[in-house]
Amino acid sequence: MLLEDLQVVLKVAEFRSITAAATSLNMRTATASAALKRAEKALGAELFVRTTRQLRLSNAGERYIPQCEQALTMLAQAKHNMKDGLDTVDGELRIALSSDLGRILRFSGSVSLWMPTQR
Repeated sequence: MLLEDLQVVLKVAEFRSITAAATSLNMRTATASAALKRAEKALGAELFVRTTRQLRLSNAGERYIPQCEQALTMLAQAKHNMKDGLDTVDGELRIALSSDLGRILRFSGSVSLWMPTQR
């Protein structure tokens, strides 16, 4: 089952309509219907009771949808948290120099400009 399939399931549950869910997700109704069927097949349960005029959550759907919403919210938060740390450089930087260059920099006082502590 794909993450996109779960998003379709949640939209169908929200709108109680495959067509409305597909429209809100900018996809064709047939694509949304196929995603819903894939999700139900992967779960081994029908999440919705379908009639000619109505679509409602089944007992399995009523149990599944709240946990699915929670899981997708957690995944979105994890993605957000991960992206927040991408702009920050963290860790220790070690620079290898030849001994001659190291002595020149050390004795000229240039080391204090770019090296906060000497070892």
